[in-house]
Amino acid sequence: MIAPLLVVATASAGGAAPPPQPLPWQRTYVDERPMTNDDLLANLYFSCSADKERGVYDNGVPGVPKIAVAGDSVDDQLRFPALTDEDHRWVFATHCGEKYWTTLVSGRLSDALAAAPDVLVIGLGANNVTYDFAPAPELLAGALHFFEQTLLATDGVRCRVLLNLPETSSYGDPAADATMLGLIRAMNAAYASVDPTRHPGVHVADWRAVTARAPQLLADDSHVTWAGINARINLMLATARQCFPPDTPQGVRAQAGNQMATAWWDPLPTEEAAGYRVTTSDGRSFTTAQPTLNVGGLANGTPLRFQVTAVNAAGESTPSDWSEVVVPDRPGARFHAVTPTRVLDTRTGVGSPAAALGPGETRLLSLRPALPQAATGSAVVLNVTATGATEPSFVTVWPAGESRPLASNLNPRPDLDALPAMVTSALGPGGAVQLYNSTGRIDLVADVVGWYDAPGAGTGALFTPVAPTRVLDSRDGTGGRATPFGSGDRQVVTLPSLPAGATAAVVNLTATDTTASGFVTAWSGGDTPRPLASNLNPQAGRTRANLTTVAVDPSGTIELFNNTGSTDLVVDLVGAYGPAGAPLGGSEFFPVTAERSVDTRDGTGGHLGPVRNDAPLALALAGRGAVPAADQVAAVDANVTVVGPSAAGHTTLWPSGPRPETSVLNFGTGEVVANRDLVGLAGGTTQVWSASPLIHYVIDVSGWFGPPITPAQAAARQGARARAGPPG
Repeated sequence: MIAPLLVVATASAGGAAPPPQPLPWQRTYVDERPMTNDDLLANLYFSCSADKERGVYDNGVPGVPKIAVAGDSVDDQLRFPALTDEDHRWVFATHCGEKYWTTLVSGRLSDALAAAPDVLVIGLGANNVTYDFAPAPELLAGALHFFEQTLLATDGVRCRVLLNLPETSSYGDPAADATMLGLIRAMNAAYASVDPTRHPGVHVADWRAVTARAPQLLADDSHVTWAGINARINLMLATARQCFPPDTPQGVRAQAGNQMATAWWDPLPTEEAAGYRVTTSDGRSFTTAQPTLNVGGLANGTPLRFQVTAVNAAGESTPSDWSEVVVPDRPGARFHAVTPTRVLDTRTGVGSPAAALGPGETRLLSLRPALPQAATGSAVVLNVTATGATEPSFVTVWPAGESRPLASNLNPRPDLDALPAMVTSALGPGGAVQLYNSTGRIDLVADVVGWYDAPGAGTGALFTPVAPTRVLDSRDGTGGRATPFGSGDRQVVTLPSLPAGATAAVVNLTATDTTASGFVTAWSGGDTPRPLASNLNPQAGRTRANLTTVAVDPSGTIELFNNTGSTDLVVDLVGAYGPAGAPLGGSEFFPVTAERSVDTRDGTGGHLGPVRNDAPLALALAGRGAVPAADQVAAVDANVTVVGPSAAGHTTLWPSGPRPETSVLNFGTGEVVANRDLVGLAGGTTQVWSASPLIHYVIDVSGWFGPPITPAQAAARQGARARAGPPG
């Protein structure tokens, strides 16, 4: 799994209020008083005659939608928790029948329509199919007929929510179970295929998907468990929210960079806002699906503000307040390599509570306690390892204080013992980042391998991309070793193509032919003790890769250590850091909030559809989003993900010329695999090729490196800084 598909920002010419309180019908129920199912059933199925006698057809609250319900016990389930909520603001249909046809034949649907609802929830649940049509498959046509008649009878309602069925059965008889499941699946297919031109205003509340992800909601083989009822309520009300225009976005903020600016705002629920339209004070307009946006191509020194409007199929919100004024003009930053330092371990409580991240959970990580000098910088380089994943997931790292972008850094799965990834992230206030886990539960471990100083500080190293070069391959003797690494093995690796004066190297480490799960550490070696950190986690039977930045000793070497089992190691050099004034020059770094630059699944970046491997694909990464024009960019810092390859293989990225015999990542058939790369560009473009005949690429950019600084330019800048004094 990777971050969701993103609507790419496209341009066309042309003091935050506190967040609003949710409408009462948007509230999420929390089970604060557990009860047994016997107690629940005793309270649940009561007579609806009192409702009918009172004529409960109006909630009496102007501006709050009226919701009516038709269908077996769904209305009871909605009604019962509302009795515990004194502020409930919805209207209920008068229906207590358990027979499918009672919605039409016995007038229950007429009762619901008499409320003149803004939203009609139609809950033709599993009991309907069970009691009326199962296990006789020949009656499916009758079930579909009643479903169609229900739609026709309610076409005058502005918005309808259909609750589909959990795909489970509990007859105990295999033949009956199979028939029941077939009927349910046929009904779900009918729900999903409603023609919006024939029956407008229909939304499906996907109860099938909810129960598939959380089978405990049906743990007693019933559809009336207390937790299940609350989950069903939340699902139906969240789906109903799609019927109305979104609320006004709040908390619009902005930050300037170099020739760009980032805006972000408090995200609205995904069921409420399908996307956002961002307007700038200079008259441009952008659309995006995420609550953050990088705008590039700006003139340094020109003030700018942002305003945001939320949109969905029902309409658009009123525009937000304008953000504060920001002025693009931010100097570049330089790199400081450090001995790998552990700053986060959710298993033991380092940098975080000792607890795994749950689904949708975000954890704050401050660098200040463990590495205070990094906390004053502009960006950090981490090696983040995910372990113990219970479901396929994706992890995103981004600056503290900003809304989460739709980007991903690593893609853990339960079958991967430990998955590492190098991550570059801009830092938020106090030198902090946030880490998000999308699905299931997972532990995260993070080691700092370097950081970028404050913009304009000019005290760190500059980056130089090099043509990707293989410097070690223990399978064939490249680099002087032709045997696998055994348990406890160490190896000094010479980097022959390292630029003169380099203080750190950027290398891609790959482990293959592995016999046992373990870890590999890379460090400067020599007199430096091996740090308590890991850069790569080999796993038996898999080929694994991870980019890392390693300080080098004065002789231009690094050292590798394998802790257990046997594994072959491959090392590819892709870049180096060195001091300003080095013969080859070097580039400063401009961090940005991660943005999606390429996604062949939806055409972002210029290519739509699976990529063939009969020729390299040229991808223009300069001049997109926050990244400036080609003549101002030497390389980009990017997370590269492959999705759904048709065959196992590897992926290579390189600036131009013949394809090098190196790799960025390795994958199996159908996998989702990511790795970091500092991608050197030629004319703003990189080449990408994979061994798989068909494959999708997703590239998220976290920053860019400016043009090389010559020794003369470096000397002049250093003199200017000395005269100006410390920044800030």
